[in-house]
Amino acid sequence: CSFSVIDVKHFSLEQNVFGFLQSLFNMTGATNNFLYDLLKTKRLKKHNGTSHNLRDLSITILLMPIVISFSLVLTVLEVVLKRGGSIEVYARKEES
Repeated sequence: CSFSVIDVKHFSLEQNVFGFLQSLFNMTGATNNFLYDLLKTKRLKKHNGTSHNLRDLSITILLMPIVISFSLVLTVLEVVLKRGGSIEVYARKEES
């Protein structure tokens, strides 16, 4: 399509780190996507017909230091190995 690749990056703060955070929290037994919902709406709300409760908030707060650390380690590995789920390609359209 007449594009030349200028750069390829394997890191996106929003996608890599947050993706790991949310996935790890989903494995804790908290309501799926609780952190995402909380950050997006800045309030507790119903999800799939059930209310997020104090248990979900407690799990998130108590495990945050551990989960953030683990997410950062996984992100660094993902970037170094160039095996992440996020790939940003920067290209320039060549003159015809």
